[in-house]
Amino acid sequence: MLEIYSESEDKDFILIYNSGGWGRAPLQDEPPWGSVLNGIESKLKELGYSCGLVEYRRSGDTVAESIYELRELVNAYPSKAMELAVMVDFITRYSEDLKVIVTGVCHGAVYSNEVMTHLEANPQVYSIQAGRPFWYGGSITPRALIIENNGVSADAMKTGDIRGIIRYNLQRYLGLVESAGKYQSTTLFQAPGHEYAWDYPKIRSQIAAFLEENFGSSNLYKVHDWRSEN
Repeated sequence: MLEIYSESEDKDFILIYNSGGWGRAPLQDEPPWGSVLNGIESKLKELGYSCGLVEYRRSGDTVAESIYELRELVNAYPSKAMELAVMVDFITRYSEDLKVIVTGVCHGAVYSNEVMTHLEANPQVYSIQAGRPFWYGGSITPRALIIENNGVSADAMKTGDIRGIIRYNLQRYLGLVESAGKYQSTTLFQAPGHEYAWDYPKIRSQIAAFLEENFGSSNLYKVHDWRSEN
């Protein structure tokens, strides 16, 4: 909470990054989504806003924390999502002009959406999510942009193409295929199409439109339902 509060001082926006996987990877290990966060920040500056970034790690490196993270994940984060939601709600309550954008990819998107379910009544909080896995059936919350395709190839994690994912990774470890996207992934397990970066036109255009719709000078308080866009 102190980190979020400190970063929010004299800022119009705070971006909260939630990593995929086990929820502990630093942003430098996820360059595609890092490029998205840079793009969001640049777009907000273009619209006349100042912006800060917080890397929120919901899990640690110990076995116990990994087990806890897995248990939370399979149950859609009943406890962990509330923890971040309470912090964000507290800070926005005392910073009435501050806007918060909770972001994440894959498991980070699941977590971000569950945080948003606790903050539906808070008009200062928004979310940008990408690549929610096929097994997650959470509802789309208000003030959230859900991106399900990078515009280049179908996301195997979203479509549930398990055979395709296994086949691709076997070929990858045999040296028969290269990385599934523009960026070299450091993860041991990859899914074709499960890459969301700012230099993909569909990603960039959707996010830019979302920010302009909600935070442009004439639409700052307008809530838009983005389900029709996906």
